[in-house]
Amino acid sequence: MKTVDLANEQFSRVEDLLAQAVSESILVRNASGESFVISHADDLETEVELLRRNHDFLSLLDEMKADRSRISISDIERELR
Repeated sequence: MKTVDLANEQFSRVEDLLAQAVSESILVRNASGESFVISHADDLETEVELLRRNHDFLSLLDEMKADRSRISISDIERELR
């Protein structure tokens, strides 16, 4: 993933950034330090990156992992053997 720091590098058009994002995902940092990911919409890597940054989704996974009323797939497989 390429990183573009807008504090050091200037783009006159959004299309220039999008053109770069066709070949690889781009992490864009603005002058105040906020970060954004620009990536091709069909890119699996993009989906993974977005899920990694989705705090609601990660919280849901943590809740599901902590819920002991569920049975893991590996436990079910062991019971079936």
